[in-house]
Amino acid sequence: MSEHDEREGRDERGARDQPASTEGVRILGAQEAAAVEAQRTGDAPIRSPRQWPDEGASWSAADTPSEADPEIPDAVHAEIEADIAETPSGATDVSTELPHWSEPPTGQMPAVFADATADDDDLDAWAALSGSQPRYRAEGGDWGDADDLAEALGATDDDDLHQGALAEPEPDVADDDEAFVQAVRARRRSGTRQVVTSTPTPTARPAAARPRRPNAPRPGDMLPSSGRDLNVAMLTAGIFALIAIACFMIGRAATSVLAAVVVGVCALELANVLHEKGLRPATVPVVAGCAAMPVAAYHYGSLSAFPVVLTVVTVTSMLWYLWQVGPGRAVIGVATSMLVFAYVGGLGGYAGVLLQARDGVGLLLGALICVIAYDVVGYFVGSQFGHSPIAPNISPNKTVEGTFAGVGASVILAIAVLGRFEPWHAKKAAVMGAVGLLLGVAALIGDLCESMLKRDLGIKDFGSLLPGHGGFLDRFDGLLFALPVAFYLAVHLDLFHVI
Repeated sequence: MSEHDEREGRDERGARDQPASTEGVRILGAQEAAAVEAQRTGDAPIRSPRQWPDEGASWSAADTPSEADPEIPDAVHAEIEADIAETPSGATDVSTELPHWSEPPTGQMPAVFADATADDDDLDAWAALSGSQPRYRAEGGDWGDADDLAEALGATDDDDLHQGALAEPEPDVADDDEAFVQAVRARRRSGTRQVVTSTPTPTARPAAARPRRPNAPRPGDMLPSSGRDLNVAMLTAGIFALIAIACFMIGRAATSVLAAVVVGVCALELANVLHEKGLRPATVPVVAGCAAMPVAAYHYGSLSAFPVVLTVVTVTSMLWYLWQVGPGRAVIGVATSMLVFAYVGGLGGYAGVLLQARDGVGLLLGALICVIAYDVVGYFVGSQFGHSPIAPNISPNKTVEGTFAGVGASVILAIAVLGRFEPWHAKKAAVMGAVGLLLGVAALIGDLCESMLKRDLGIKDFGSLLPGHGGFLDRFDGLLFALPVAFYLAVHLDLFHVI
């Protein structure tokens, strides 16, 4: 049996298996569809479904229907006859070979050739969408060419295709890491310590110099130099001492007000510096809370004042950014606000706690005397005889010699002076020496912590309200840490008696 007979047998079996159509819809085969397409493009006339040729036959313009098909209107027959009359006698047959619809797919794809004539309307529509005319390719592999990839990516130069991680390494640039590894291996094999320097080649990129840390002092530059005007500093200290003595003589209430002023100004200086650095704490509620801490602790005690003021400051700081009272980010603003309150207000509030005792002025005066002794003696000894910095990356001007001298002065004044003030006079010299030592160390830690903040913020002083000393926070940084130590020492030594 021939291939043609086999196809006809499959067609007959397929026609028997298909259910009868009830809607007048007929499924066209491959040959029928090809004939309809050829007629649409003007290559062959439309034929009646009853006049389709056999499989494999060729369509010709001379092929005409033998009789009118009752399924085709008369007007269509008239148009077909007119087309046949206009067709030249020597027209070339157009053959279309397509596989039968029931055969498996061949995997072939239609090709669009460059010389194919396209409809002008289609070209205009394509140009309106893409901005350029379509480009026809006869082979699919041509799209993998480098020039097509460059056009697809919009590159104008070959280097545009090799950027970032795709860029090829420059062959003339020396690999510093590999050179370093080789130098280390050579030094280990030789067993000697040596400084390995690589001579840069003309084509090698010079290595960038490692920047020096700004806080680290250079060798030979260990001597402290503060540039403080001693005459102005002594005059300022004398005026403030007179104000403090007057408050001490008036009583605990006036002293608590003085402590509130000092703590409030310290908080304001720190908040202003943070604002200048773009951190933007809630200045108004924080400064108010810090200033209120000594007075509140004096009147209501630490157990009532600290929790209440802390709660008020925390809530108002949150609302400050919730209601957008001031600029700044909420997280950073609240964090810096609590830093100011905890550091200045929390530690400075112990001044009011000490004043709550019956001999509160004497307790506060004892802490103040030890801190002043540490600061003054440490400064003079360090500036004259100091050579070894105790914290070069934090406070280059603070030396080991000046630190020991300041702590020693605190111990000596605690034994010699504090023993004459109530309530410290009731204790032995050894106890008072321990008190002076602890207060001197607390003042040292407070000084270093304040210097740490200044170095991190990149400033020299927190203010300039005290000529010759800087700001209030620069002068009372050690006292902030000494106040809680003095309170707990008084409690431990049974010197804290509330009326």
